[in-house]
Amino acid sequence: MTRRNGDLTWGIPEESTEALIRNQFITDIRQEAVFEQLVRRELANFEVAHVEAQEAEQTEAALCLMRLDRYPPATSPGQCGCCRRKHTKPRAGQPSVGYVAEGAQQQPLS
Repeated sequence: MTRRNGDLTWGIPEESTEALIRNQFITDIRQEAVFEQLVRRELANFEVAHVEAQEAEQTEAALCLMRLDRYPPATSPGQCGCCRRKHTKPRAGQPSVGYVAEGAQQQPLS
């Protein structure tokens, strides 16, 4: 073991020590870049899945409204059960027939 300026170099020339430190630093930066890329990819996948879920929900709501237009619950109860879920609210300007208010007990539509 050799001492130089208070540092232990274990007999390795100073240039080699600096090269090792530099290479380790470069490796660390590359690993961080790969990790960041993976995180970004996962975030993008999550955002895509979230948008797809929102689109599916909107499609389901639109289909439900179309069924309500064709078969209003007052004339044919049971035709459209999708609006009977709890915590479902009508869109602005839409009839509230068949919807259960948040926190209310579910009532049969008849």
